[in-house]
Amino acid sequence: MRVKTFLIILIASCFVVACSKNETPQSSPAAENVPMTITPIKVGVIFDKTTLPHYMSRSENSIKLATEDLNNAGGLLGRPVKLIIRDSRGQPSDALQVVQELYSSHNIDVLLSHTSTRVSLVLSDFLNGKNYRFLRCGVPMMIAPGKIIILIFLR
Repeated sequence: MRVKTFLIILIASCFVVACSKNETPQSSPAAENVPMTITPIKVGVIFDKTTLPHYMSRSENSIKLATEDLNNAGGLLGRPVKLIIRDSRGQPSDALQVVQELYSSHNIDVLLSHTSTRVSLVLSDFLNGKNYRFLRCGVPMMIAPGKIIILIFLR
């Protein structure tokens, strides 16, 4: 049940992100015969894989399978979903480094976090520093223009 809830929230989040992007593909006469590169929806996923290896490996496998099925079905509004999975090791300092990397290096569109409370607090503090607003609806959800970050607590 927890994995199912996690996957439903992932898919809903990706759908909202895909709908919120207002990008118009650029074409030129020279590029008409070249396949258009579609920008994927980048989903950063933070797990406590080191502290809870058995439980987190099942969650990771489930999210990978769901993403594979989604992409095989054409993605979200024709855009593929790309997972970028990282381990916070259950440590707030590691989680901070991971979330900074995901935002600065990978420019993720969605952040899913399946972590401990102390790690989630560090993630929240980082996002607050970036002027993200909080909206609670079922699960803690933070929304910012063009980005959606969802912290999912499944403990």
